[in-house]
Amino acid sequence: MKNKIREFHSSLKTLQQTNLFLICHLLATVLFSVNGTAQTLIFKNGFEGTSRVEYKDAAHDLLRGSDNTSTVSDWYANLEKNPYINFGQITYEQGDYSQRKAEIVSDPAGGTNKVLRYRITDQHILMPSGERKARIQYDLQNQELAPAGGYIKEYYQKVKLYFSPNFKVLEDSPTAVGWIIMHEFWNDGSWDRPNGTANKPTRVDFGLTRTKDAVGEKLRFDLSFRDPIMAYPANWQMRNDNFAIPLGTWMTQEIYVKEGDDQTGRVYMAITIGNVKTVIFDKIGRTCALATSTYTPDGQTSWNPMKIYMEGKVAKLFHDKGKTLDVYWDDLEVWFNRKPGVVTNLNNPEPFEQSKITLYPNPANDFVMIEGITINSQIELYNVLGEIVTKQTANSNTTKIDISELNQGIYFLKIIYQNDAVQTGKIIKQF
Repeated sequence: MKNKIREFHSSLKTLQQTNLFLICHLLATVLFSVNGTAQTLIFKNGFEGTSRVEYKDAAHDLLRGSDNTSTVSDWYANLEKNPYINFGQITYEQGDYSQRKAEIVSDPAGGTNKVLRYRITDQHILMPSGERKARIQYDLQNQELAPAGGYIKEYYQKVKLYFSPNFKVLEDSPTAVGWIIMHEFWNDGSWDRPNGTANKPTRVDFGLTRTKDAVGEKLRFDLSFRDPIMAYPANWQMRNDNFAIPLGTWMTQEIYVKEGDDQTGRVYMAITIGNVKTVIFDKIGRTCALATSTYTPDGQTSWNPMKIYMEGKVAKLFHDKGKTLDVYWDDLEVWFNRKPGVVTNLNNPEPFEQSKITLYPNPANDFVMIEGITINSQIELYNVLGEIVTKQTANSNTTKIDISELNQGIYFLKIIYQNDAVQTGKIIKQF
């Protein structure tokens, strides 16, 4: 009889676990479908097929052609002539192909895959002030009047990114290496509107930096917002010191920029390497000019989804060491009104995404311990609907989260450090 009872309890537990995963998977599908109605994939291209770089003029090239990545892979028809964009080109500003060039080449990691390479060999831009710079960027701009409903309020992109091992030149520098910008996103760009009617251009930019100037110091991502566009210092700025940028490794980068004020604006960036996803930034803050009685922000008008722009001494450092500055790109996706973090698969728990953090036990019944967390970091736990269910401040490097009163299911953990860096993880509450 006891054996029968044990078998019954075992079967019941298995059924409960199966139902839990089925329910979570079904809920994830519903979430994806609901959010998906507002999302629009306008472009996806992996630089295969007829994709190519064409000469335009001495300062610009064009991306043209399509591949079989998707039904919206044509650079001109699907991306540049989208009514919310209307214009696109590769910009060099000055110099010639011996100093800077964008071209489709073979994957630096091997194989037959085709990718886009940006190569800079020297500082090729001379400003009227005498300052030197270097630049290759893919410009998307809206140079027309706003479509019905205004310009784009939420922009999302995904792209694969590879920094050549030559970037070790920067890691090995004992002195400051200068500024480097990887992406820019503009609200109300003054050159975009007919007759230059825009009057409050602002920008969000992502860049590369180092925590300190020392030999062996790794590269990090930084983020800033400027209103007006050349505001120094920035209105807000941050750097993620917990993530060292790997060289010679493909990574998938996700970026989301939402127009808004201090409470409604949002900028997000995540990096995925293999199966490990790390949220680099998730900033709630202003991303446009403030509304007044005579001015209302009306969306984003310029985007640099693939860019490398730098102070001249950065390019000179590579040149003096006999190295080329090479950045590779692949599988660009551009979406409108897509938000990051849409749940698409809840079946398998994932390990916490930074090795310095230990999360245990997981799955758990009553509590979860976070070991290695920084004191005074903010801890937030969300359910699959995106609702916050518990929030606390870490008062020691090992912090306990009480989940005893939560329903069984999957929850998402978010740790916000004092420097605004963010880490995420997943917790399974059993019974």
